[in-house]
Amino acid sequence: RSSVFWRSSPLFQRLPLSTIRQAERCSMTMFDTTRATELSKDVEKEQTAIDSDPTVAGCSTGNSDDCDPTWRTMTARCLEGAKDCHGSQGFLMPRFLIHVLNSVSQVVFLTNALSGALILLAMLIGAPRGASVLGFFGALCANGISWLLGLDPDARREGLLGYNAVLVGAGFAVFVQNFLLAAVATLVFGTLSALLAAGLSRLMKPHLTLSFNVCVLSGLALIHVLELEHLLPSPAGLDSKAHEAIFQWISDFPLLDGFQFLKATLNGVPEIFVVSSPVSGVIMLVAIGLETPVGALSTLLGSLIATLGAAGCGADVLDVKTGIWGFNAALTSLWVALHFRSLGHFPVFLLVLFASCCATGVFALLAMLAELSGGWAKAPFTLPFCVVGLFLVAVERCLLRLDMCTKQKPPECTEENLATPRWHLVFGLVDQKFVAKTQLGRQCLHCRS
Repeated sequence: RSSVFWRSSPLFQRLPLSTIRQAERCSMTMFDTTRATELSKDVEKEQTAIDSDPTVAGCSTGNSDDCDPTWRTMTARCLEGAKDCHGSQGFLMPRFLIHVLNSVSQVVFLTNALSGALILLAMLIGAPRGASVLGFFGALCANGISWLLGLDPDARREGLLGYNAVLVGAGFAVFVQNFLLAAVATLVFGTLSALLAAGLSRLMKPHLTLSFNVCVLSGLALIHVLELEHLLPSPAGLDSKAHEAIFQWISDFPLLDGFQFLKATLNGVPEIFVVSSPVSGVIMLVAIGLETPVGALSTLLGSLIATLGAAGCGADVLDVKTGIWGFNAALTSLWVALHFRSLGHFPVFLLVLFASCCATGVFALLAMLAELSGGWAKAPFTLPFCVVGLFLVAVERCLLRLDMCTKQKPPECTEENLATPRWHLVFGLVDQKFVAKTQLGRQCLHCRS
């Protein structure tokens, strides 16, 4: 059956002999000896016709540039289980690019190469445009080091080892004026973010964007040290403004018309990737909506709530217009909508409202601390999202543990339950399967008999 398929399939006519022989060796156990011999003879007879075909001449000579990338990718997927196929020329690059695009989409908790491509387009449209270049470069570095070191292949395939590096590159593109220095910092700290993400995934799940925050804050602090030591030129035109209150407690609504407020809400979405443009916000919402429409609506709702709160409390008008106040709430709302989607729409809606308000409050607190840091911390980045997200995860796990304890059925009163008591302490909780010896004799604590 497989022999007939290989003869009649157009895929067979476009494959080099070496690839067909690899497939034959991998699937030899599926055929009997006679059919395998016939297949080998047929392949040798048709090799001359394959070599003379100009459409596959480049493939047969080993020149991957002349091959059809679509067929090469399909062949790599068909032969993914073969050990020799992973090192074949022409197979690595298409899958590697898909992993990079998955890393871009994983910033918004999706595994979708099309969404990743749309997000890159949105980053290119927004300002600054260097964020898209260094963000893509950071994803390349993170996925490259993950592949070279043989880190978790499933995590790399899903983009879980590269999404922090996308944000690292975008962050350096905004806060480092020298593009060459920003590229070098992206190479170093984007690579470190992949290693840190691989380590954190063994310790805690989820770790959200902790790797990004650690790497970008460490990198900017190191650059600040080099500037203070005059090893790097100090950036011009960045005069540190006087410390001002985060909120003036005078509403900004008279300074914003409806169209400006709409743009500020949309700008909160691309600010997740440290770019600002209402057009970019629309494209990113479309990219998220391709996978989860509820997530796209939650993202927009989170940005809206944060923008309303910031404008109502009198935050800096320019910061409100550029969406700086909205991106943490937007990212938190999207994560809440995806993480707690099993609860239903109305509980998720309430959680989105709560998480957006919390993220905005934490952002205000951390922004004040960043102002007082004297240049050591440039911005809070996505730390408010991490704080709120980890808090909700901790509450969720405590409630689940409490629910398991209350619903646990008591064991039957058997001789095993009346054995010598054993204490098991797990997170300060005593396991319910124990008995104690009292002055009246052995007593089962479950039924008091």
